[in-house]
Amino acid sequence: MNSTSKIYIFITFYKFYATAKEYANMGIIPEGTYRNKDYLKGKYDLLNVPEWLEDIVFDPQTSGGLLFSISKDYSENIMKELSDLELESSIIGEVIPLDEKIIIVE
Repeated sequence: MNSTSKIYIFITFYKFYATAKEYANMGIIPEGTYRNKDYLKGKYDLLNVPEWLEDIVFDPQTSGGLLFSISKDYSENIMKELSDLELESSIIGEVIPLDEKIIIVE
């Protein structure tokens, strides 16, 4: 990501295992979650995101998942290709011009 952009994540489209919420509510989260939060401290805002979900967002485990960024111009074609391959996928955010924070989760 270049210094003129930020990432806006739509938390309603963020996918995770249902049991992840249970574990996060019990405080059972990987140590790497805290390191990820510390690394980005002061560079992100989580708006109306409960603590358990914040822990999931910063969880270093992917469970085989993949997150990548492409130009909005190609998003429709990529989503169709992924669907044709029967791969579960969704658009969970967008890259927008930078103001103060580099990551916004809402």
